[in-house]
Amino acid sequence: MTELAASVMTEINLRTTAAQLQAELKHKEEFITIAAHELKTPLTTLQIHLQLIARKTKKLDSFETTNSIESMKRQVSRLQTLSNDLLDATRIVSGQLKITPVSFEVI
Repeated sequence: MTELAASVMTEINLRTTAAQLQAELKHKEEFITIAAHELKTPLTTLQIHLQLIARKTKKLDSFETTNSIESMKRQVSRLQTLSNDLLDATRIVSGQLKITPVSFEVI
């Protein structure tokens, strides 16, 4: 009876631990999704303002200013890509990423 009781207790502990790990994984995925969405809003705003500044400074023809703005635009774009990658990763893990096969011609 003692061996059976120990086996039952081990099974209960394993199931409890598995449930806790699944809950933690879900919390992690939710956090990453929220963080990625929260990053998108300020990045989009930055991108829009940088584009407006770039248009206005083109008229000034300042190489240094144009260079700085282009560098900032590249970095904002890079952050947006990272944010999208985070969202894609959470969709993959949760099974929500839809993959649609597409035919294409190899040249």
